[in-house]
Amino acid sequence: MLDLRQNGGGNNELLQPIIATFVRSPIAQTRGRFFVITGRLTQSAAQNFVNRLEMNTRAIFVGEPTGESPNMYGDPVRFVLPRTRMEVALSSLWWQDTGPNDDRDWTGPYLAARLTAADYRMGRDPALATILAWTVDEPPDAWLSAAAGTGDTSALAARYRAFTHDPLHRYADISKSIYGLTYSLLDVASEKHGDDAARLRRAAIVALRLNVGDHAMSARAIVSPTGPAPEH
Repeated sequence: MLDLRQNGGGNNELLQPIIATFVRSPIAQTRGRFFVITGRLTQSAAQNFVNRLEMNTRAIFVGEPTGESPNMYGDPVRFVLPRTRMEVALSSLWWQDTGPNDDRDWTGPYLAARLTAADYRMGRDPALATILAWTVDEPPDAWLSAAAGTGDTSALAARYRAFTHDPLHRYADISKSIYGLTYSLLDVASEKHGDDAARLRRAAIVALRLNVGDHAMSARAIVSPTGPAPEH
């Protein structure tokens, strides 16, 4: 378990050897064995650290959303304003760790665990309690693929809604999983004929429309080919 809740950042040049250690770690590469706790003060270089853990490990993020967007300005430079003589700090570098289409405001945890003042006073840690209580589940990629493979679009939509409406997953962002799944379905459908091709296309369209409905202004939603309304 790695706790980044109070980590406000530091030196990005120190990240590479740390990430290399996690990449080689069997624990960090096994879903359900490596947990990273984040919070509203996880910022700056700590956000860059989160980005790289997200891309290079099977980490399960727990807690509250980070306090920074995955792509961000950073590395503040201090200078004195000429007239007021006030010292200010201005971010000087653009960090784009996760690609130009990542327009998230934060990295949302897969398992939500909000820390309250009452928890703090009583010495309770909701994030730790959530980790200890959690049973390893089937990742969204797997159940989305399974639901889409049957051609039952109603079941696909129900499974999606059950996940996204679960308070435990209130911050979980599965839009990337859906985006990848739907284009895989469309690729497979292009190689098939008749009912099999139609079934895969209907499932892809339903999944894309669910994603567009929840993330209407995201870059992925804007470029998604939703197509005509499928039959349910």
